[in-house]
Amino acid sequence: MRVLLALALVCATAASAGAQAFSNASNSLAKYSVAHDTPSKSCESLSSFKTDEIVSISARVVAATADTPQHCRVVGMIKPEVAFEVNLPDRWNRRFYMTGNGGLAGDPVDQPTNPDRATALTNGFVLARTNTGHDNREEPSGSFILSNPQKAIDYAYRAVHVTADTAKKIAIEYYAKPISFSYWNSCSNGGRQGLLEVQRYPEDFDGVVANAPWVDQTGFTLGAIWNQKALTEAPVPLEKITLVAQKAMAKCDEVDGLKDGLIDDPRKCSFDPARDVPACSARARTRPTA
Repeated sequence: MRVLLALALVCATAASAGAQAFSNASNSLAKYSVAHDTPSKSCESLSSFKTDEIVSISARVVAATADTPQHCRVVGMIKPEVAFEVNLPDRWNRRFYMTGNGGLAGDPVDQPTNPDRATALTNGFVLARTNTGHDNREEPSGSFILSNPQKAIDYAYRAVHVTADTAKKIAIEYYAKPISFSYWNSCSNGGRQGLLEVQRYPEDFDGVVANAPWVDQTGFTLGAIWNQKALTEAPVPLEKITLVAQKAMAKCDEVDGLKDGLIDDPRKCSFDPARDVPACSARARTRPTA
């Protein structure tokens, strides 16, 4: 098992993360963008691919666009409600790549725009993802957990594992070749998913990049409740919150030696709102009476 575990302090946006993953492809000593293997069967034939776990599956050829090569897209459902997507390029580099989910997941798998899909396929990777077992359009926020323990388990760890297993089997069936390497790369909740894969299913991936892992979900949720309660009891206008954020950035951005709109390590900054943010006068804080 070859595991590379990268813990990042800042999680990039989905678009920049997708591009960043393969930004050094042309300089890679592994030359992973070299893809020679071609499918051994038609894309449409994968619509009849079966395992004991798959309850529905369909496959179609997706025509090339300006930034994405032609590929075979397979979507389906694994028991009980784990939706998955697998994208298979016409030329394969024998590598499997999977990305995770932000927040409470549940996002539709076959989205028209997916930055990871374009860059992964362009570099010859098979790409897979899952909704973790629920649809956030029907069960928003964390409502899917309230009355369905299985969905909670699928979200917590099972969905990623069964999707990785199913997607690999589909790739092997399609190309009639084994997978050489399997990788996971994701952020926030996706970082948490990556860490759980390493802990629970270490054979799923050869390399795991777990960016900014959201591991303390309980603590984070309690903190969010505390913040909401505090702001409800003592509301702070948006313009004042924005002012604090601007002053914090002005004070802390360049502490790491680079002015880039990012605070690399808040612990190294001596920002103090009482000192560094202008205070309103007592008269300005007093509401006028009728």
